[in-house]
Amino acid sequence: SRNYCPDGQCDRGAGRGLTPSSQEMLELARATTGNVCTDKLLKAMRQKAGEYDKKGPFGGACARAVRTGLENAGIHKRGGGLGDAKDMGPGLEKLGFQNIRSSKINSPEQAPVGAILVYGKALRPGCKGQGSTFGHVEVKDFNTFLYDGTAHRDIQKIFGAACRPLIGVYVPRKEMKC
Repeated sequence: SRNYCPDGQCDRGAGRGLTPSSQEMLELARATTGNVCTDKLLKAMRQKAGEYDKKGPFGGACARAVRTGLENAGIHKRGGGLGDAKDMGPGLEKLGFQNIRSSKINSPEQAPVGAILVYGKALRPGCKGQGSTFGHVEVKDFNTFLYDGTAHRDIQKIFGAACRPLIGVYVPRKEMKC
């Protein structure tokens, strides 16, 4: 498993070799998979990403696609923006999500199914795509990542961790209503 150092602290050893135990991953999976909000979001995102796949995917509309998925799942009211992808964290927290990114969950592979992954702007010059400025957001499914299209690899595998640093792993709080 590849480890990332999204906060630029690799030289100090942060993020190296820290992976959740099997028990911790099982507990995370139980907390999110089967959660009504997570199930509704995954269903809405699969449909929305499928629509983008038919029209021509990956057009720089990841934040709009995830916001629409949240609306279609009944989690977010229509018409309210959540900002650029990199700025969605506070809005997600207001909706009832919690950021579980930590030293043990610091890469897309370590995130549970149904998590909303929020990436910041590029940490170095020369990164390609709109995400280098506006960040990126995607929802982790079982074998894919959903946004304005369906990808079989997370965005860090495509552009690299320095070009798409993971800044948040958002899951519904237990008390969240959908």
